[in-house]
This record gives sequence, C-alpha cells and structure tokens, in this order.
Amino acid sequence: MFQWISALFIAFFLIFPKTAEAETVVRVSGYTFPPFVNIEDSSGITADFIELLNQQQNQFRFVFQKTSPNRRYREIIEKNADLILFEMPEWGWEEYSNHVNVSKIYFIGGEVYIAKVKDGRDQKFFSTIGNKSIAGVFGYHYGFAGFSKDQKWLEKNFTLSLSHNPENIIRLIAKGRIEVGVITQSYLTEYLIKNPKHASEILISDRKDQSYEMRAIISNHSPINTKQFNALIDKIFSSGALLNFVKQRGLEAHLP
Repeated sequence: MFQWISALFIAFFLIFPKTAEAETVVRVSGYTFPPFVNIEDSSGITADFIELLNQQQNQFRFVFQKTSPNRRYREIIEKNADLILFEMPEWGWEEYSNHVNVSKIYFIGGEVYIAKVKDGRDQKFFSTIGNKSIAGVFGYHYGFAGFSKDQKWLEKNFTLSLSHNPENIIRLIAKGRIEVGVITQSYLTEYLIKNPKHASEILISDRKDQSYEMRAIISNHSPINTKQFNALIDKIFSSGALLNFVKQRGLEAHLP
C-alpha cells in the first residue's frame, strides 16, 4: 500500500512540474493624478506600469489600491501600503524620511502653465504667476508656492482654485474664468491628442512650474526593497520593455 501511494506521488510530480512559489503581494497606493491614476476606474499609466512589472518577474505581484493625496503618507507610515509609483521625494516626503526609501529615477517630465489664447498674449504673460488667478489640483505640490501643502497659507497668499480633476483646469482656462492653470505635461499631451481642436485655444508656457524626476517611494516594511525594485527597473530598461511602454503613449520624451 505504501509503495502504491509513493508511486502515485511520483507520477503526479512527473505529470505536473513543480509550480512557482506563491508571489509576494506588494500593495501600490495611488491617488487622483491623471494621466498616472484615474481614480474612478483605477486606470492610467500607473495601472499599466503595474501590469508591466508583473509581466517581467514572478517573485512579486504588484496590486493597486486607492488612496487620497493627503492620506498617502499615513498609509505608508501605518503599514497599510508598501509603495507609491510616479512620485517625488519633494512632495511632502522629507518629514517621513525615516520611514521610506526612494528608487532610482525612471520617468521625467514636469508641469507647465496654460492660459487662454488672446490677441497680444505671449510667453511674457507667464513671467509672473503669483499675482494671477490660478487653477490647480487639490492635494498637489506646486513650484510657484514653494511646494507648500499648507492650505491656509496657500489661500492667504494666492488666488487659487483647486479641483479634483485636471480636465476642469483646461475647461476653466478655455472659458476665461481663470487666468493661469498648472497642469502635468504628460496629461496635457494625452488630452490634446484626444482633443486636437482645443490646441489652438490654449497657450502653453515654455517655463515649467516644476520638473519631474519621478521615482517610487518605498516603505521600510515593503516586501520589495529598494535594491530589488531598482534591479527590476534596470531589467525593463535594458530589455526595451520600458521604451515600448512609453512609445505606446507618445511619451518617449519622458524617459530619463
């Protein structure tokens, strides 16, 4: 009887090769940040990038979870999330430096100013920003404001309208309700590809509000550490997978 059972086990493993060990889940937080995260359906560059990371290895399984701009810090500190993609250390992470590490840079870009096209209006219009009405996205950090997230200070020092959707910024500008909008270059690129008729209505600044050198913010308790994540980034760089990824979105200029 024992020999029969042993033979059965041997036959099983011959027919069914040893499967890979269970993948370790890595929880990736994301907040409203088009085109990186569209929070309504969890789509965007971040979701597609997570799929790419999962395709390139089988040790970790990256999964997306929703958060908000302000709650993202607490989720990392309280161990309810492991990392955030397409982030910058300057966006409020300095005070949490004992809790997180940062990956190497894998995406670049920035935010530009936009205004409604008018006769006589040119790049000189963007030479001063603080004295104009400005539209931005709630919870974001802006260069013109020294990257401050102090809502009371911002309201005191600027005429600032905050939205949860960058498309609303473009609408406010197009209708002439706000003088200057601050918007992510990659979002504006995708928007104008989909809505080419609006290109002639919007004046885009040559000057950036800020430049992006985007990394992953990785918590100290994350299952994947910074060295492992950087090695994965190196792999998708060298294989050409990352180049193909950005080419599909017309964002080749955003590779470092």
